Amino acid sequence: MDYISSALAKSGIPAAIEAAKQLLEKLVGPAAEETGLFLQDKVRIYRLRNQLTVLGKTQDMLNSAGIDPRSVPLRILVPLLDGAALEDDDNLATKWAALLANAATQGSNVNLIPSFSNILSQLQPRDAAILDILHKEEWYHAKKPENIVLFAFRSTIQEPLNLSDTEYELSVDNIVRLGLCVIDNKLLPPEAQKSLEQLKIVDPDLIRRDILIATRLGFEFLKACSQPVKHGK
Repeated sequence: MDYISSALAKSGIPAAIEAAKQLLEKLVGPAAEETGLFLQDKVRIYRLRNQLTVLGKTQDMLNSAGIDPRSVPLRILVPLLDGAALEDDDNLATKWAALLANAATQGSNVNLIPSFSNILSQLQPRDAAILDILHKEEWYHAKKPENIVLFAFRSTIQEPLNLSDTEYELSVDNIVRLGLCVIDNKLLPPEAQKSLEQLKIVDPDLIRRDILIATRLGFEFLKACSQPVKHGK
């Protein structure tokens, strides 16, 4: 066992920190202490920069929608800001901003729950891109427009994103693990099942393609990660 891990196991975090400082001293010489402080400062700056980016996006969304923000409960606000602090992907940063904007919208029709921050923090950019495509594949019964179902075929996701089979399957497994989607087309509503059967007549190979279906949690999550609409719309 290395001496840092050994110090952690035997004496706890303070001893492990000291052991790490010793390694750092060997790596950078007499400026080890200053380097340690520099790294801490870099982390703080990195987190602050990301938070400011997300807050800027949030402000733009609220201004565009003509929304005067309300206060956000700390149980929602703190995880949102913590998650935003570690996000450097622009698309995911936009989703953090949308979550915050929706949380700050009085009378919003978005069902935003605290776990959405945890879910978003576990998405990779590739996962988010898949969900973005799924969000655009909106299907609903003409006579019941409120019964919206989000589902997409594997080919309509994998090919546009140029994903390998492994990349696609890893992302889908993660999305399913988080409860955002299912891959069993038997869970489609009856109306969608009927449409699917009609599509199989046109494309016999359809039955061999994976179908990704948003759960209710996934549907609400995608809505919460979307820019709030203007009041009155």
